[in-house]
Amino acid sequence: MFDLKVKKRMQNTLVEGYSSGRLKKWQLGKTKDTNKSLKKISDKLKERQLSNEHIENICKNHWTKKDSKAATLNKILKSRSAKIDEINKNISNSIKKLWQQDTCIYNTKKFRQNISDRTRLEKNPMWLGGLSFEPYTPDFNTEFKNLVKLRDNFCCLNCGISEQKNIIITNKKLVIHHIDYDKKNTCLYNCCSLCNRCNILANKNRDEWRVYYQNKLNKLYNYVYKNNYDVLINTQHEK
Repeated sequence: MFDLKVKKRMQNTLVEGYSSGRLKKWQLGKTKDTNKSLKKISDKLKERQLSNEHIENICKNHWTKKDSKAATLNKILKSRSAKIDEINKNISNSIKKLWQQDTCIYNTKKFRQNISDRTRLEKNPMWLGGLSFEPYTPDFNTEFKNLVKLRDNFCCLNCGISEQKNIIITNKKLVIHHIDYDKKNTCLYNCCSLCNRCNILANKNRDEWRVYYQNKLNKLYNYVYKNNYDVLINTQHEK
């Protein structure tokens, strides 16, 4: 609508008018509780969704001496987080009320039994002949798990989240994943540290994840594999 020169001239006129007292801000002494226009503006601003780029611009251009950029950003993020928490809480309460109703078909023994029968054992597409029921070997103990975590710097090998941060977010430690899904093959070359989320993801497309994590160990620690990544062989790190 206006070129930069016109906008700059308008801005300078307003600044000069406010600083000299010739112009007065119409909202001075008014609040959203006493003024309909301010109330309408406030409601519109609450509904507005800010992008990350917009938030950064606010921090750069609208911070004062009293509020630092970090404090301004923190206020915006807290406000957004509170809204999301409130929405999630409302959704959770609605689902709970739905499940508590007698007419809800999902809250019946017949429905749960039907789901269980349809996904049980070999009917489940992820069924591998009962591999998950096999016991771990005795050497898969706390000492070995800590050794693997120490090698991986106590971080998830996939997403990189640290064990300390994972405990804060999920209240769970990192888990040790057997790359070839053989619980009896417990050694450093076949195990890696994963967070719960990445460990769940590894239960699908197992061949792809096996190759992925073996390639990771090969690049990080020079572990060597053979026969299309099926069989482990000695590496230069082995003593």
